[in-house]
Amino acid sequence: MSLSKTLIKNSLSNYTGFTVTAIIGLFISPVVIHHLGNIGFGIWALFQSFFGYFGLLDLGLGISVIKFISEFKAKGEHGNVNIFGSTLFFTYIVLGLIGMLVRSVLRLLLQRFLLFLWVFDELHSMVCSSAV
Repeated sequence: MSLSKTLIKNSLSNYTGFTVTAIIGLFISPVVIHHLGNIGFGIWALFQSFFGYFGLLDLGLGISVIKFISEFKAKGEHGNVNIFGSTLFFTYIVLGLIGMLVRSVLRLLLQRFLLFLWVFDELHSMVCSSAV
């Protein structure tokens, strides 16, 4: 398969995935709004958009796994597969610990902020339990 056909096929599959995700989001939003209410949905959307940025912490490591493991296996360098896997494992542990620390600090700040604003008890407990 030529490079241009591969690029077109990959681009179309990426756009298809994005479109399907957007359509599902459009259909699920009324259900979420009905169950959470307007204020709860607003807070839910805020959390979704904020924590969606944590996906950037992947830093392309998932794609690099496919590339380098394939290269090492093709060359028969099984020792490098183990080294790469160990390095990636500990990198994800460090990223996970950083994420847990950020999440814990944000949870404490959010609780204090919501108490300061005297948000309804039901909404306050719903937000704090979803932040856990």
